[in-house]
Amino acid sequence: MECAADDSDFGPAFSHLVPFLDLMSEIEQELRRQGQWDPVPPPPIAFASRLPFCCDSMRFTQWLQWVFVPHTRALAEFGGPMPKTSGIRPMAEEVLRDCDWKTIPLMVLLDRFDRMIARGGG
Repeated sequence: MECAADDSDFGPAFSHLVPFLDLMSEIEQELRRQGQWDPVPPPPIAFASRLPFCCDSMRFTQWLQWVFVPHTRALAEFGGPMPKTSGIRPMAEEVLRDCDWKTIPLMVLLDRFDRMIARGGG
């Protein structure tokens, strides 16, 4: 399990990105709690999808695990620009509505990401 980021690990220019690292850890923990964290990545060809959320080659939870969480962590760790908009929660609501596991905690976390982005990244 990953530890939450400490503000002292980042210079002042990147400290606003620490909440993103913390949120990615919470998303990972929730996916693990719900048994949705895969031990093996999808095949390499799945990552070549040109569609949003790799919806033609991965389950949404796989995309969260193998694309979204690592990419967002890398942006936050290296001070890269966060996206200007996000609509992850609506996509999650659509694709996960008939799941047989409790999705509300994950929805809350994804909504938090969307709101952080809407506020300008942190």
